[in-house]
Amino acid sequence: MVGSYDGLKYLSENLLSEGTTSYLATTMTQSTDKIDKALINIAKYEVEQDVHNAAEIVGIHLEGPFISENKVGAQHPQYVVRPFIDKIKHFQETANGLIKIMTFAPEVEGAKEALETYK
Repeated sequence: MVGSYDGLKYLSENLLSEGTTSYLATTMTQSTDKIDKALINIAKYEVEQDVHNAAEIVGIHLEGPFISENKVGAQHPQYVVRPFIDKIKHFQETANGLIKIMTFAPEVEGAKEALETYK
């Protein structure tokens, strides 16, 4: 996960050089602290980005930590948590409202409430 401001700048410039003009910055299943740092940096970069010389961040895809412990794929299983409404609200506030897509396992406890709240 590219979570630093400079990393986002580098990624955005390289994406534009490959023909991508806009994208959703995507997190992965990490500790809350690491996700928070990434969200803060993405939100800061989004405000200051140079859309003429780099691909534009148009939002955030929160990919985890609300996935199934049984189907983590390339994610880190030790950081998987249930989709608590308060945790989602915390992430959205930390991201200045930029979260546009959230990946979560529909079968886990709390998923239905999260879907109803954030659809």
